[in-house]
Amino acid sequence: MPNWCYNFAEITCPAKDVYNKLIDSIANKCWFTTFAPLNVDNKWDYNKAIERWKTKWDPDSIEIVNKDDELCTIEISFETAWTPPIGVYSIMNKNYNIETIAYYEESGCEFFGKCIFSKYEEIDETYDFPSNKEELNETRNIIGRELDEFMNSTWEELQERWRDDDKEDAEEDTEHDHFAEDNTTKV
Repeated sequence: MPNWCYNFAEITCPAKDVYNKLIDSIANKCWFTTFAPLNVDNKWDYNKAIERWKTKWDPDSIEIVNKDDELCTIEISFETAWTPPIGVYSIMNKNYNIETIAYYEESGCEFFGKCIFSKYEEIDETYDFPSNKEELNETRNIIGRELDEFMNSTWEELQERWRDDDKEDAEEDTEHDHFAEDNTTKV
């Protein structure tokens, strides 16, 4: 059973026919195999999928968050196994001139990032989750507004967890202090 990587992508196609092909492939649950086939017969192969797509398989469920038929742009959210489909974005860009801006988060392995594939740039920025408030502030200053907004609910969850941990530590310290006082008065 994989850890699931949550993905949000804005995909812009260069022409209506490519856009329609993308919409159809999403509806038919064959997006990756349509735009980044694994081999001649397009038969699924674990090693080839990892090598080519950078993830194990096509997403099973894709939510179309927004679409603009005139601009040939679609915003989608979906989950992939372990990692984002960086290979698919790259192949779509090289073979179809499809531009992608994508954000991803894998909370099990605690990493997140942003990637851009366009005719001008290929960027994949991956970061580890911060482990305390100071690291969170540093991370937020580095990653940019869009990625920070994408990660906002995770930041809130982490801060809540850290507050709970601090509270538990304070309670343990209090219990330890009371235990120490009890032992010194009995001696």
